[in-house]
Order: sequence, then structure tokens, then C-alpha cells
Amino acid sequence: MMNSNRPFEDPELFGLLPQHAIKHTPGMADALMQQLAPLLAADGFDLDNLDEDVDIEQLNAAMARAVERHNMQLVTPVGDDHARAVNTLREIVQALAQDQDARVQYLLSTIGPESTPHRPSAGHVTGVALDSLDKWYTDDSFRAVLQRATVPKWNAKTQTVAQDLQALARKRRAYASHNSLILNHGGFQLLRASVYLVSATVTALADYSQAPYLTVLDEILPRQEVSTGFAKGAAFGPVATQQTVSQDYVGRFEAWLHHEDENAEVAQDVIQVFAGLVDDAQQAGIDPHRPDEFEYWIDLVYETTDIGAVMVHLDIMHDYVHFRLATDEEPAHWEEPHSMLMAMLGDDNDMPDEFAEIIAEAEHLSETERAAALNQLPVVSGLFALRDWLATSKGITPSRVPRRADIGTVADMIGLVAEGVAKLPENAAESKRWPDFLESAPKDQAELHLADLPERDRIIYVRSALDLPELVAWWSTLIELEIITLTSTRVKLGPTADEYISSPAVPLEQAEKVVATYISNILTSQLGNMRYEAAALGMTIKQLIDTMRREYTQRYVLEAEDEIGTMLMELISDRHFQYLEDAGLLKVHGDEIRIPQSLHIPLTVGLLMTLQDLAYSMDVMDDLA
Repeated sequence: MMNSNRPFEDPELFGLLPQHAIKHTPGMADALMQQLAPLLAADGFDLDNLDEDVDIEQLNAAMARAVERHNMQLVTPVGDDHARAVNTLREIVQALAQDQDARVQYLLSTIGPESTPHRPSAGHVTGVALDSLDKWYTDDSFRAVLQRATVPKWNAKTQTVAQDLQALARKRRAYASHNSLILNHGGFQLLRASVYLVSATVTALADYSQAPYLTVLDEILPRQEVSTGFAKGAAFGPVATQQTVSQDYVGRFEAWLHHEDENAEVAQDVIQVFAGLVDDAQQAGIDPHRPDEFEYWIDLVYETTDIGAVMVHLDIMHDYVHFRLATDEEPAHWEEPHSMLMAMLGDDNDMPDEFAEIIAEAEHLSETERAAALNQLPVVSGLFALRDWLATSKGITPSRVPRRADIGTVADMIGLVAEGVAKLPENAAESKRWPDFLESAPKDQAELHLADLPERDRIIYVRSALDLPELVAWWSTLIELEIITLTSTRVKLGPTADEYISSPAVPLEQAEKVVATYISNILTSQLGNMRYEAAALGMTIKQLIDTMRREYTQRYVLEAEDEIGTMLMELISDRHFQYLEDAGLLKVHGDEIRIPQSLHIPLTVGLLMTLQDLAYSMDVMDDLA
């Protein structure tokens, strides 16, 4: 099995890269714009023939409506797509009810931004889940029970999103709020929270009615028939015989794992995932226990959009092949599958070259030097001010962020000068923020660059903590790492806080986690909220990777094939760089980017996490491919 002891060795991070390399492609937003074009045409705007005197405000309003309609289409499956979404949702919630965590993660990993012949898209599963929650929570026969239903204690971020969903579902607004939920929480978190809440809701109904979980699930979310099949490989025996033989192999494989010292501790989790892989293969018409059909099985696994998960699944299949080589009556038949997998997996320590080079070079620096550099960053050093502030729990808003009176205190922890106010001052120039600055900037924005962005050393007035992207990104980081714990009304130090702030300085590994998670959160803070955001983020990531590899340290200048798109991408990328510069992670000197090598590792990990968020956003993988 692959052994990942450090965050930057996690295959879920590095696995995204082999097939989805980061690169800038001129016109990378064209695919999305082509999808929006018919919707804009319905509002009277022909993107290929825009008048010179087009009303920008009307065009922006039409664009917003088109994006909203496009997004709703992504979460509204029909026909077989709807059937697959329902059936996959059922698989996940049943695994949740049975505490099969490894199987839950496996099933989630098979769901990506695009549907496959075997699995629905993330949007389709989310759409079915949200629609179902709306119906159940407003059904007169369920209302009394579900009004009292509470969200179980899960991962802090998942629990927060699920609570938001539950409140919306009680008003039959979860499905209609999909766009805002995506903006606030991201696609993957919304998918995860929606399926977890579905499982908790079924559990609440089952407990109340004293009926078996599966009976209730079958009643309120019955399994759907898929009219079109998907088959590869040779046909094989009757279903009953096939299942009996398969169960025998799975059982023997589990016993073998338990007797292998290096695999014994993880055997149960491995079998949960392996059983899912076997089920998927059999549903696709593939016999996973025949070496001559192994190639088809590998092809099926590669349909998973999460490439990090693909590598983990191939690694488990590799263990299975070793089991067959060790126990089969004719082990020679399994040599070819073994060769296939070895060619794909390579060395267990193999990484994409560009990232491995950055990390390997940075690891030559002493841990003391790296830890000292990280502890100088406000997002790390601010943890000690946070500890003192939370010596007693503090109140939070219904949106689960710091109250208006506490905005200045929390912002100061990460080097921001801000103040929460009920009414913005008339001189709004001091509080101009992204994306407000872009909306109010002069129409001729071609010459705007980093130096033209709002000054950050002046006080920032906001009505809500949600208006400060840096504060929200840091707050989300604290929640994800369980440094803080939220209830519906209070915040207090979380279960991992001592790991970070019990010593005079934050330890290296914990500091790297904070910085990497913050980078991901701040870079994706506007993902899906603005045109060209995803394309610009791809360009930013590519620029940063090239800079750390010293291949190209000058700011990119794009060819103006699409003048408006190029202008906006460069301006949005400038905002990404300003966020990172304000956090102390880099310095833009003229057009040259300077990044201390002591910060390379968490920056690289943060970019990988950002890529994973991109992979779960709408149609973004096409823009980055």
C-alpha cells in the first residue's frame, strides 16, 4: 500500500497532476463561453457580433442570468443520468449508515465534475440530494420529525455546510440556493454535506418509525432502473454463480491481507474499497477475477475523474494481483496484469517531476530554517493571538463567522486593518474590495495591474466578516484543521489546537498545514463567482510553479486573442498575487516574482489543493487540460 506520512506525499494531492497538467492555453475560457452563448442569445446578446456601444451593465446582467441557468442545468439530471445519480446517492448513504468510511470515500472519489457511462457527475448527485431534502423537510407527514432532527458531529466543515442545507431545506430552498451554496462552500463540500445530510435524515425517519434503515430508504428514495447498459470484456456465467465466486475471492483476499504484516492494520479499509471496485466492474460487465479482463477493469477505474483516487485504487488492485500471484494455481496468468500496474504505478515514491523537484530542493533547507520562516507569516503567528482571544468562547453570527464587533480583532491577527460597521462610510474608496473594485473600475481596464489595486494599508470597512476574503479563508482554515470548533452560536478552541499552539512556535508540520490550507482557501475564494476566474487561477498556478522551478520568474503577458478575456484574466491573476503577497508568501518586484525557498513546500501543497478544488468546479478541468 502507498504510505503517505506527510501532506505533500498524499496521492490525493499529487495524483491530480499526471493527466491534468497545468498549462496556459490561449482562449482557455472558450469552452464555458460556448456553453453560455445560446443562453445569452436568448437575452439578445450575440457574443460573436457584439455592438461597440453595447450596454455593459445589461450584458453583465444577462451573463449572470446565463451562468445561473447553466449552473442549474448542471444539477438537473434527466433519464439515465437521474437514475445513476439516485442509485449512487443510495450507495453512499447506505455505506454511511453502516459506518463504512473507506467505502464512502471510495464512492465519493468516483464522482467527478463530468458524468461517465457508469457514474453520475458531482452536480447531478448534489442536485438529486438537494431536491430530495427539500421534498422531505416540507412533507407534512415528515415535518414534525425533521423539525427536531439535528446534524450529527462530522468533520467541522461538512457539519457547517450540512446545517446550512438543513435550514434551507426546511424552507424548500436548498435546491434553489445551489448557486450561492457553491460560491460559499465549493462543489465538493456541497456534495459531501448533501449526501451526509441525506443519510442523517433517513436515520432520523427510521429511528422515529422504528423501521429498518433500508426500508425507509427504499420508500423515500427508491432505486432506479437504468435503461442503457455499459459493457466491456467477455460475458461470463450466471449472476448467482458469479457473485458466489467473487465473494469467495474477496474473502480470501481479506484473509491474505490480515496475514501480511504491512497490510494487516489497513486490511478492513482496503477490503471496503476493493469490494466497491469489484461491484463496479461487475456492473460494467467485467469479471475482475479473470486476468484476461484486467485491462478492461483498469480502463474502468481510469474513468474516475479524481486522478488521486485512481492511483489509490490501482494500488489496491496491485495488492490483489500480488495475492493472486501468491495463491493462484496458475500464477503465471497474473504476470501480465502485474506488469500493467507496475508500468502505471512506478515507484511508490514517484511524483510528477515538476512538483517533486520543488519539494526535493526545498527539503535541503534545515527544518529549523523552514519553521522559522513559516512562523513569521501572519496566518501562522496569528494562532497565538487567536489562542488568547479564545481563552473563553466567543459569540459568532448565524453565518458562523466572527461578529461585527470582533472583525477588527480577528483581522488584526493576520495583519489586516479592518473594522466592522453597520453602515459603510460615504468615502467608500477606503473600503473598496474585490470583486467590487473590478465592477467599479474604469471600462478601459487594459492598463490596470497589481499596482492599481486598492491600497491595503488603509482601514477596510465592512458590514460582515464575509466581506473580507482573507479573514474568511483563514477562518475556514481554522475550521478545516479543527483548530477551532463552532456551535450554532459560539466558537472555541478545537481538538487539535494544542498541536499548533502549545509550544512557543508552531511546529513545522502544523505550520505547513496552516499555510497550504490557507493558500487553497484564499485562491479559490472567488471560484465560480466571476467570469474567467477559473482560467485566471490556472494561469496563476502555472506562473507560481514555473517561478519556484526558476524556469520563468517574470509575470506572464498573454497574447490578446480575446482582448476582454485576456484583460480580465490578467487583472484577476493580479488579485491572486496580491493576496499571496499580503500573506508574506512572495514579493512582486516590478514584473519579477520572488518566492523564498523556505516557503516552497507549503506553497506547492497549497497549489495542489487548489487544483483539487478546481477539479470539482463546473467544467473547469476542460479549461485547464
